[in-house]
Amino acid sequence: MNLKFTPILKNSIFSLLICISSALTASVADDRFSANDIFKIEEQRLSETPKEILEQCIPKLNYNKDDAYLNRIQKLAYTFAVATINGGQKLKLLDESVWVINPVQRYQIRDWVQSHALFIKPNASCFSRYPYVLYNRETYQAVEAQFVEMPHDYNYYRQQIEKIDSYNRIIQLDDADKTIWQISFSDSGFNHWAEGDFIIVGVNNDWRIATYPHILINTSIKQAPYSEASFAGYAL
Repeated sequence: MNLKFTPILKNSIFSLLICISSALTASVADDRFSANDIFKIEEQRLSETPKEILEQCIPKLNYNKDDAYLNRIQKLAYTFAVATINGGQKLKLLDESVWVINPVQRYQIRDWVQSHALFIKPNASCFSRYPYVLYNRETYQAVEAQFVEMPHDYNYYRQQIEKIDSYNRIIQLDDADKTIWQISFSDSGFNHWAEGDFIIVGVNNDWRIATYPHILINTSIKQAPYSEASFAGYAL
């Protein structure tokens, strides 16, 4: 089936993407993106998405068959739930980031425990106001989520940009291993990053074969879209 977008449908999708991005909040009130910036980033991302992915919209994911590919995932992408807030309305993760959970899926996290490894992923649904999913690798459940806040105080499990090479689109984080990351050259959101920004490492869709198997979420920039990235090694 060939997927064709009418102008009305295309504009509707772009409007939804802007609404998703506008719903994000961060703990640092440094707004470096305009609505037009976000529109252009999401328009580019939509134009580069393979048609077969758009046709599926919500693909069937066989997570229990991906163990052979886990060497592609850097350990910072693994996180864990440490607390539920307001009866499961929100979930606090290891780095103390707080995520609002889709109300119709909150029942699923009742049986999650702190030892369950989680991945933060982009939401593959084209028509959801929740831009991410939290995927539980133990229960094979994925719940839609939205990042809402990150405390300012120090946390061992939180990463900041220690060094940044804007020309080569490379950053070094301040984690214990001093990890280095290559940002996609087609991702214009990176142009707004700076040293000291807080970063959450997630997992990209189709990470088993994707050129950039990770996503990096800059929580220091209000309404910032995620950037696609690959782990490039460690600082000397």
